[in-house]
Amino acid sequence: MAVSQSILERVYAKIETAFGTAATLAAANCMRHTKCSLTAEQAYIQSSDKTGSISATRGRPGARGGRWSLEYEARPNGVAGQKPDCDPILEAAFGQAATVVASTSVTYSLANAIKSFTLGRFRQPSTVMQQVGIGCVLQELGFSFEQAANCKFTANGSSLWVPDSVTFSSLDATGKGGLGAFPPEPASPVTNGEPVNGLAGTATLDGSSQAQIRSASVRMSMAVEIPRDRLFAGQYGSSPERDVLGAYVDLTVVDEDIAAVTGLYSKALSGTPVDIVLEAGSVTGNRFKWTLKNCLLPMPELDDSARKWASNLRGIRAYSTSLTSLDEVSLMVY
Repeated sequence: MAVSQSILERVYAKIETAFGTAATLAAANCMRHTKCSLTAEQAYIQSSDKTGSISATRGRPGARGGRWSLEYEARPNGVAGQKPDCDPILEAAFGQAATVVASTSVTYSLANAIKSFTLGRFRQPSTVMQQVGIGCVLQELGFSFEQAANCKFTANGSSLWVPDSVTFSSLDATGKGGLGAFPPEPASPVTNGEPVNGLAGTATLDGSSQAQIRSASVRMSMAVEIPRDRLFAGQYGSSPERDVLGAYVDLTVVDEDIAAVTGLYSKALSGTPVDIVLEAGSVTGNRFKWTLKNCLLPMPELDDSARKWASNLRGIRAYSTSLTSLDEVSLMVY
């Protein structure tokens, strides 16, 4: 009898060429992570028929789907112009492959497309249940700038299904995601880069550098769903669909009587948008730079929870600069 310890786990991610068709995972698709959840969801439709007693009638299996979530430290590749290991998650977030400038930068910009990926979770020993999420789509992505810890990504979403090594043989073709057999973990996995924290970097609001930021985070809400409301479509969901994207910033700024701070209050009152640039890291090849444009500031919430007064600016939303520009949020790794 084998028992798996929670530290003996690795995850792999790769963009799919077709939604729900499992990508072939390789050693280079490994990415370091802190937490991973892959959960298959099997609904049951209860019967409403009477039994002539207080006992219920057993129903029938309904729709199938899956949920996934990841938490991982922000790790650039370590070499400028090389994609980070978390590239599949970022490509799914922005809807297209990154623009790579050799030896310089990797930039993620928005597109209207929906990208799906395969997420494999492999535990040791290999005889315990292994899982692969197929048709994974991203619903939320977060990035937190940390001081006492390394900067962190959080991501979650849904999947078409989560086949596993225990029940794989009983699945139909859709549930298997095009796989002939459940895949083993790739041999000799490779990961790249070092984590970054928020001690080094810059924060620029409305063109002014902010020296006293107490907390900062970026959130993207993709509004992507795998619909499970189609009749005559079988147990699994249909192709993903989406709504309007939301890009947000949460900030806590130490309150000062300087123009860089008081100007934010005036623009919150007038509804004048500002641009926000948040950068973590200062070493070439080891930096993340978020740019959010046309941000509408909320009225500040004064905070006296620490020795210095601060202003909480929560739910700052970014907007594109034109109908077709898709430029409200971008991420550069360089």
